[in-house]
Amino acid sequence: MDMFPTVREIFVTALLRELSDHCPIVLQTSLPDYGKPPFRFFNSWLNRDGFDNVVRKAWYEFRGFGAPDLYLKAKLKYLKNEIKNWRAIDYHKEVKELEEKKKRMQEIDLAAEERVLTDIEITKTRTSFQRIIELEKMAVLDIKQRAKIKLVTDRDENSAFFHGFVNNKSRKKNPTAINYGVWVTQPEVVKPEIYSFYQKKIP
Repeated sequence: MDMFPTVREIFVTALLRELSDHCPIVLQTSLPDYGKPPFRFFNSWLNRDGFDNVVRKAWYEFRGFGAPDLYLKAKLKYLKNEIKNWRAIDYHKEVKELEEKKKRMQEIDLAAEERVLTDIEITKTRTSFQRIIELEKMAVLDIKQRAKIKLVTDRDENSAFFHGFVNNKSRKKNPTAINYGVWVTQPEVVKPEIYSFYQKKIP
């Protein structure tokens, strides 16, 4: 990084090794803007508190006009935005709750080394432990769905293989460069090529 003192941000991407014994490295001094990521529905949302109410409220409170197909399109778009807004708020709440639960567990563990815990503290510890498992389990389900991992056991979730598989899937699904003999990273060149590739795949 000392070689580029005037650059504020540097991004490094490891490309697929393929037939080589080394992974090509792409060094970028700016992050290309490929636009907003597409909306993705995660199955774990169905088990989260408040999701049903958000969907029900958005579905019945929508007001629109026009042809039936355009009306439905607008209604689904409104529903999507309401879900995104709910998840944006809910996600930060979950992260904060998880941090607080873990901090509380650490405090109780330290207290247990010095004295006998009260019944209330023991009950809170059990409740906090169950909630931590629940939050982390839903987070792992989202990771599995994002990477489309179907056959994986619980003990694999913390392994290097699991995270390597997820990261590799992410790199394959989100190409940021095309090789024309030289690597091209400009979004205005990469995006049309990707669109053309998948257009040929889908008749």
